[in-house]
Amino acid sequence: MRLTPEVLEQADVKLNPSFEVEIDLRGNKFAAIENLGVTDNYYESIDLSDNEIAKLENFPLLTRLKTLFFNNNRIARIETGLEKSLPSLETLILTNNRIARLGDLNPLSTVKSLRCLSLLSNPVSKLKHYRLYVIHVLPFLKLLDFSKVKWKERLLARKIFEGEKGETLLSMLAESTTMATDSGPRVSGISRSKTQVQDAIRNAKSLEEVQKIEAALASGGSVEGSASGGEKNEPMETEQTGSASGGAETGGKGQPVGEAEEEASAGEASPAEAAEAEAGQGEGDGGGGS
Repeated sequence: MRLTPEVLEQADVKLNPSFEVEIDLRGNKFAAIENLGVTDNYYESIDLSDNEIAKLENFPLLTRLKTLFFNNNRIARIETGLEKSLPSLETLILTNNRIARLGDLNPLSTVKSLRCLSLLSNPVSKLKHYRLYVIHVLPFLKLLDFSKVKWKERLLARKIFEGEKGETLLSMLAESTTMATDSGPRVSGISRSKTQVQDAIRNAKSLEEVQKIEAALASGGSVEGSASGGEKNEPMETEQTGSASGGAETGGKGQPVGEAEEEASAGEASPAEAAEAEAGQGEGDGGGGS
């Protein structure tokens, strides 16, 4: 079904709970946004929930419009330049759509009037560092997924994404999809660049490590973990030999050396996680000083 001028003229109009004049266009299986110029810039809120819209686009100049509801659609893309056609937009509800990449949200960075954004039940909301990424890219938001953006989150996002390393992490996250899990961005798909794979192969020190990298690429595993995996086995063999001949060697805390190294290896964090921990420690020190 198309969003025709006739449909717009016959649609219900009401005063919503925020006391905004709203036009109700829910549940009509509209596939695209069109003909909104017929509204003559009269409405402050438009409800297009429960349709089949695939892209947020094609808005005429609507200076009075403050709220847009797009729950339960198929939106996967957002056009750039929305601030030109919707200069007063404050609330955008995109719950239960199909936005999958963090980079797909970047067009909203120019909509400086936006204060409330909901991306609940979108694939993108399941990505690692999703909330911090959105807070960094859209610093003017006050509510994200109906949860207040805290000052601590703003500081943490700034800490994680500052500097050259932060920019690199930001660009990697922008291209990551739901294939990226809590263990970090995966190699498959677009979440790893060709340059990173080439670097991992170039830094490999044996044919075995190259074969492990190839296996990781085929399975979607971590290139970095595969490249360094071969180096961790040699110390373990030495430690086991020492244990068999003269008793177990111990680390600084009375642990066997092998266990101590395993714990140290398990404790290694990604750049983002390290920044989170450092920011949390800095906040604790600041709290103790006060």
